[in-house]
Amino acid sequence: MHAVWFDAALQAELECLSIFCSVCDWTGPLKIYQNHIDQNHVDRFLICSLCREQVERSKILEHYMTETHQSRLLNILLHLQSIQIKNDQQQQQMRYSQFHDMISILSTDIALLDIRVEQIQYEFYSHQQALQLHTYKLLLLKNLIREVVNYLYQTRTIQDFCMREVLSLEHHFDQRHIISFDGILKWKISNIQEKINDAKCERQRSIYSPEFYTSPTGYKMRARLFLNGTNDVQDTYISIFFILMRGEYDAILKWPFHFKVIFSLLNQLTIEDDRHHLNEFFWPDKRSICFQRPHLEMNNAYGIKKFISLDKFQQNRDQYVQDDTIFIKVEIDFLSIPPENRSDAGEMLMIDEQHVDTEEDDLMRKILLSRGFNDN
Repeated sequence: MHAVWFDAALQAELECLSIFCSVCDWTGPLKIYQNHIDQNHVDRFLICSLCREQVERSKILEHYMTETHQSRLLNILLHLQSIQIKNDQQQQQMRYSQFHDMISILSTDIALLDIRVEQIQYEFYSHQQALQLHTYKLLLLKNLIREVVNYLYQTRTIQDFCMREVLSLEHHFDQRHIISFDGILKWKISNIQEKINDAKCERQRSIYSPEFYTSPTGYKMRARLFLNGTNDVQDTYISIFFILMRGEYDAILKWPFHFKVIFSLLNQLTIEDDRHHLNEFFWPDKRSICFQRPHLEMNNAYGIKKFISLDKFQQNRDQYVQDDTIFIKVEIDFLSIPPENRSDAGEMLMIDEQHVDTEEDDLMRKILLSRGFNDN
């Protein structure tokens, strides 16, 4: 005899089977059939739906346990199970076919991917070699650029040096044409407003005149102009100073320098009439280092701090300034005899406004001052 086991899934399917009532016209699912019998046919005979036997209602449970009914039920269960197994086999066969087809497709794709991977690896190695070559070329190019930059820098340095030399030679050549050898300097200062602004902003506080001489073998000199004043008269006066320079013939000249120095701001509206020019002068202080024989390129400056007030200059601007240009005349008076008591306004420029020296020049200047020369 076959073994019997409980199948919950099959039980659920059986309960949902639609059946007919053997006593009346009722139809419905098997799971509520018993309720229908209990409610409507308690005292009647029943027809077993499986074995088709007529059974008393009260003995239906006993009938269910009979060998005939159990055998019939077992056959039905085995039949349903075989159907289920067949359906499962068909579904598995279908899934197997799908998996087989998918595996075939994937195998083809994998083969194609393997080929593509080999191509990519080959391309990668090719690009890697090309990158290494480009990196090497780039390194060479960087070194070449560095050498070119260094060369250009050296060339620019040489070019700047040559340009400065050319400008220096041009300036020297121009100066040789306009240089004065009679002790009189007529100094033309263009772009005067720009220079005044530079002095006020302290971009360039002072400007130097061209060099001039008392004679071809005489004293070498120049002037220095502060357009916004200097030291305690800054922002209130224009200051002007006289500077002795080291010359080629200093060894045969008389020292200290002792001639009267006259500064003139020329009135351009009445240029022929000297009375309308602004004139100031000073006599050299023979005790001052400013008038001793120069041991440096330039001696300390000596002159007039209060040459002209800025207010007066602005009030008479149309007289002194034409075409944004002024003219200053510096004259060495060889004929005048110095008075016993000096009454001019001359004084030495403050130390902090003196020329910017090299370390050697600065040391020499200090040595000269320490020798006991009067600096007033």
